[in-house]
Amino acid sequence: MEMKKILYPLLILTVNTVGAYTSTDYKPVIKIEAELMPVEKTPVYSYIAGTVGKIFIKTGDFLKKGVKIATVISRDKSETVITAPFSGICDNIHVNLNDNIEAETPVTTIADYKTIRIPVQPENESLALINQSVSCVFFYGGKTRQCSLKNINDSFLVYIDNEDYVIKPGTDKIS
Repeated sequence: MEMKKILYPLLILTVNTVGAYTSTDYKPVIKIEAELMPVEKTPVYSYIAGTVGKIFIKTGDFLKKGVKIATVISRDKSETVITAPFSGICDNIHVNLNDNIEAETPVTTIADYKTIRIPVQPENESLALINQSVSCVFFYGGKTRQCSLKNINDSFLVYIDNEDYVIKPGTDKIS
């Protein structure tokens, strides 16, 4: 089961002041709703063949490094615990309880949201404004996050620092 996709508000803007933003501090250049993308998604594999005995996580869960993901019971009845190799958000679970799996079967995919990536394809009239834009702000739960922009052939990638994992993609609808 995959994590649900939710669109979040993003403003690419020019900023008149430095520091905290209020509605009078900026001139919006583009206001869009965008899906938050991790910089990387990594599958976590079972390295033994057997039967999935337990699944400890669900899609959308925040997983700390070392947390139990699932157990696999081998054909000789020994139990192996699969753990998260790094912290991130469970993006997808690829197995079900009691599935018979082979070695090298992906059990889950963990998305690394320490840095969030948002692809932006602006309209032509907005492109020149973005090239002059000095800032990008992401609004989440009534708070703002500073972003950085990277120009790639008339489209942009917005990067949001989320080292504290306050932004949890797929879990909160922003109105």
